Amino acid sequence: MKQIIEKAWLVPLGFANGVLLDRDGGGLVLIDAGVPSHEAAIFDALTTLGRQPEDLPNLVFMHAHPDHIGSAAAVIKRTGAET
Repeated sequence: MKQIIEKAWLVPLGFANGVLLDRDGGGLVLIDAGVPSHEAAIFDALTTLGRQPEDLPNLVFMHAHPDHIGSAAAVIKRTGAET
């Protein structure tokens, strides 16, 4: 994981990347969930930030290709996030 700017981190997710945004008290937003079976990188990023899965209430997808939504089901299952 690499910080891009204040309150934004690039999360490598296989073939593609996700971006975690901190909404100042509104939880985190994940933009894109990467390829299938890369959800561990998302949860590792949360841990690195001192956050819990429940701190990720929203997911946003750029489009519905597998490199953008592949790990979405696993993330939603664990976090209860909304898309």
